[in-house]
Amino acid sequence: RDGRSDWSSDVCSSDLLSTVDAFVEHAEQLAEMGDFPGALRLLQTTQAQAGTPSERTRVQIELGAMTARSGALGQALVMLQDAERSAREAGLEVLALEAKLNHCSVLGAMGHMERVLPALREVVGQLGTVASGTELLEDAQAELASFETAVAMHGSAQ
Repeated sequence: RDGRSDWSSDVCSSDLLSTVDAFVEHAEQLAEMGDFPGALRLLQTTQAQAGTPSERTRVQIELGAMTARSGALGQALVMLQDAERSAREAGLEVLALEAKLNHCSVLGAMGHMERVLPALREVVGQLGTVASGTELLEDAQAELASFETAVAMHGSAQ
């Protein structure tokens, strides 16, 4: 290779990324209308067609989060654990932390507060190192503050 970019590969990769984003956005719209089965099918199809490990993992995280929103919390936990593992194996640390953040949210929804706070603190600390100044870090900090407030209000010891 002569150091120049392969235009056709760049265009296809760019098109796929925008297509993945569009499908994820459409799945969100379906979920907002209450069509969780349609949203989940669309995300499953999108994941199967995603080209790179990053794209597949992003969709896998969205699929886990959407599964949780549909009420299948146990299934969502497994999916998000798989997403975190896949991201770590591919060297995608920020995506691994995003999957773990979603995993913590599901654990919280299941009432496992004693497990959520330490895990959220760990995620926030790691994101502060690898994703400083990002919306993901802000989301993680807000999630942590919310859980800390909930624990304090319910008098749970940590």
